[in-house]
Amino acid sequence: MGMRLLLVLVSFVILLVACSESASSTTDAQPAAGPTTTTFATETSTTFADTTTTEAPPPATTTTLPELTGLAWEEVASLGGFVTGIEPIGNEMLVATKDGLVRRLGMDGSTAVLFDLTALVRNSGEQGLLDLALHPDGSRLFVHFTAEGGDTILGELAMPDGTAPVELFRTGQPAGNHNGGSIEFGPDGMLYLALGDGGGANDRFGNGQSLDTPLGAIHRFDVSTEGAAVPAAGNPFIDGPVPSMWAYGVRNPWRISFTTGEETVSGEPQLIVADVGQNAWEEVTVLPASAAGQNLGWPIQEGRHCFSRTPCDDPGIQMAQLEVAHGDGGTCSISGGEAYAGALIPELWGHYVFTDYCGGYLRSVDVRAPLGAPATVVEWDVERLSGPSLIVAGPDGELLASGQDGRILRLTAIRDRQG
Repeated sequence: MGMRLLLVLVSFVILLVACSESASSTTDAQPAAGPTTTTFATETSTTFADTTTTEAPPPATTTTLPELTGLAWEEVASLGGFVTGIEPIGNEMLVATKDGLVRRLGMDGSTAVLFDLTALVRNSGEQGLLDLALHPDGSRLFVHFTAEGGDTILGELAMPDGTAPVELFRTGQPAGNHNGGSIEFGPDGMLYLALGDGGGANDRFGNGQSLDTPLGAIHRFDVSTEGAAVPAAGNPFIDGPVPSMWAYGVRNPWRISFTTGEETVSGEPQLIVADVGQNAWEEVTVLPASAAGQNLGWPIQEGRHCFSRTPCDDPGIQMAQLEVAHGDGGTCSISGGEAYAGALIPELWGHYVFTDYCGGYLRSVDVRAPLGAPATVVEWDVERLSGPSLIVAGPDGELLASGQDGRILRLTAIRDRQG
């Protein structure tokens, strides 16, 4: 298989698009196979600092690999459910499906149901079991799901034989969409939860810029004590009405992820937020993981564009570095994404790799350079995915993708064995 790189220098503007008013989980568009030409709206070409930067070195290798000629998706398993979360556990994986099942999956494709939460989970539209996160010591599993009444729940299960999750956090939802999704442990050992603005369209409920609601925000919890999630020390709004809040101004942050710092010039870990947009722009914001209290701009801005008012260049807003226009390559709803730190494809080292629920393409952008520096967007010539909801690192550090069709695919390299 050949590989075509579409290299476009941009002022950290990407193609990432989001669902409009409809739930991304109900979109059934089937994009055509093959790569598409990436185009960028000239009106978004903001000028950043043009200083030359030195890239961080790739991971050390003991052998020289043959020339990379392409990438391919290799099936690991097919589970027959909408996959919403994958978490490495030793040499295996824990896999969440939207209906409320958590399976233990081997890299050989063997599978067994570990937890059955279907009786507790409302599986409808964008609602369901939305993600899972394993405590770093492996003793507890955290789950983010929609309860039967529609509330958002953060729960905890003892590993490996918990019977029902202990409720750690709950909030009401005024509508059935924009539930957010991710729960992730950060490099600081705290648990982060990403929540959408409560649903509807145009930030109907006024939550995006409010510090009085947990909706439309990313939260940071200390879960060091079993059975408890408390606002973590150092949270910027610890004395306010929502002490768990870490950042706000998001619409529907389906996936967030962290870099370790090894992938960046500064050596500082990053928080990467992929936020589903309204009708025109998908966006990705890259922040230092230690940057507390950031306002990501929704609904004042959608991507790098004014949305609810003009002008919108408020000095307190952290503007998205990357945006993708709806319709670009079939874009409708961004599916982040992780910075590659594996060993088999060093050509991807330090790249944030993402896809789109409708587009199904594979794109990446180098996040090693200082924030605000020009970036190179790469589209990889690889088979398009069908309704992908996530890209994550597997047990061996290599990237996995999955989504609505239940197939778990591993990204592999095709190399010139004659080289």
